Amino acid sequence: MGIYDDIAVDTAKAVEAYEAGKQLLSCLSRPHLYVELPEDEEYAGMIGYTIESDCPWEPEHQCSIIIREDEVVYVGPSEGNTPWDDDDEYYCIWNE
Repeated sequence: MGIYDDIAVDTAKAVEAYEAGKQLLSCLSRPHLYVELPEDEEYAGMIGYTIESDCPWEPEHQCSIIIREDEVVYVGPSEGNTPWDDDDEYYCIWNE
């Protein structure tokens, strides 16, 4: 299965590390920080951040951590969301 075997091995290592008490960040690599200012007046004066990072379980889409001011609003697969999306747009299958 080629690449899928590698993903399965990497995913198993990440799950094992997480279950052993390691933090999510220990499984991420090559993070990129994006600082995003709001365009909507509703969020005037606020600041948002998106951290995109490679991860073993989502090699095509990366992991996304979205922060609005000092609140983490989303952690999951990168879907192109911003800190200024409506809360219902932060759907993540991992929450099921």
